[in-house]
Amino acid sequence: MARDYERQAAAEDAVHQAWLDWLKQRVDNIHNHVTAHSILQRFGVELVASDDDEEQFRCPFHGLDRKPSARVYPSSPLGPSHAWCFVCRERWDAIALWRKFGDSSAKFSQSVREIEDAYGLTRPPRPNGSQLPVPLDPSIEAAKLAKGEFDRLLLAVDRRLKSTRSVFRALDDLQGFLALGQVADKLAGAVERGKADPAKSMPTLRRLLDKIAEKVRSVPEG
Repeated sequence: MARDYERQAAAEDAVHQAWLDWLKQRVDNIHNHVTAHSILQRFGVELVASDDDEEQFRCPFHGLDRKPSARVYPSSPLGPSHAWCFVCRERWDAIALWRKFGDSSAKFSQSVREIEDAYGLTRPPRPNGSQLPVPLDPSIEAAKLAKGEFDRLLLAVDRRLKSTRSVFRALDDLQGFLALGQVADKLAGAVERGKADPAKSMPTLRRLLDKIAEKVRSVPEG
């Protein structure tokens, strides 16, 4: 069973990674075509050239800003273009600025889509069936999960019976002990041969556990 779970987990990870790679391509595309400068201008922020030829602006995010306290930096090998406010002590690239001016509670992927639409950017091809693992059959996976749960319950019944054998002996009910064991064995055999549904068989195992618990509670104190 462990290998089945590992295979399912690996398939889900591969699907997740494919979508993450697609989102990263879109983010890189935005950074290659949209600058922090263009986002600021789009939202009406006035940019002023400073003495060292860098652009400054009055930050609109921390209240009254009597003199420009933020700067715009061009892209470099260290990263995309961005703005930095010396009062907020925050750094914003083009996507972060878009979210700052818009709905910061929106999903990141939604903001990316909005920027692509606003600037007419072409999205990279979506991950498709040829790039992703074949989807797992939900019914098959559900059956495997049910079988795993059945196996765990069966093991619990077996261990509980073995640990309470002395209780049945003290109650002079070894016949009852054997009967419970036989029910569990027959049910396990039927499931293994495909004659019984694991999911529908689990209530029987739970009733066996309840009967064992009742026997334990019936032992006279002292």
